[in-house]
Amino acid sequence: MYITDKVAQVAYTFPAPWNYTATNVVLPNGDYDPWHALSAAHCADMYPPYSDEPAGLNATRQIIIREVGYYLNNLQSSTTMSPFTAASTISGGCSDVDTDCQNFKDNCKNTLYKPFMCKYCKQTCNFCFDQQCSSFNFMEIVHKN
Repeated sequence: MYITDKVAQVAYTFPAPWNYTATNVVLPNGDYDPWHALSAAHCADMYPPYSDEPAGLNATRQIIIREVGYYLNNLQSSTTMSPFTAASTISGGCSDVDTDCQNFKDNCKNTLYKPFMCKYCKQTCNFCFDQQCSSFNFMEIVHKN
């Protein structure tokens, strides 16, 4: 009953915009904060580059910019396809989803980026048969399939 009451309270306080007509909306849910281990804020990737920022932060910004740019450039599209398309496929169905995996190959060895690399660069990182990859639920923050 507690949860039901809280949901009702939120719905009353913040009524739904019934005339809402936006499309191609990406809402990060914050279930996993990849920057906490690097002593950075969970929104660090939304700020301009700065000196002494954690390694990999700029690469993440570029992924976000590319993703947002894709949707902004395809406003008239009636489909919601992702800019991440299969770059290559090997036998057994293992493939890279992101076309820039070679540029981020150094992140394959970084445990902080392993969830991302498992999802988007599985072939490049040789994670095709890595059992740990199936347990990650990381990139739903950035991109919901």
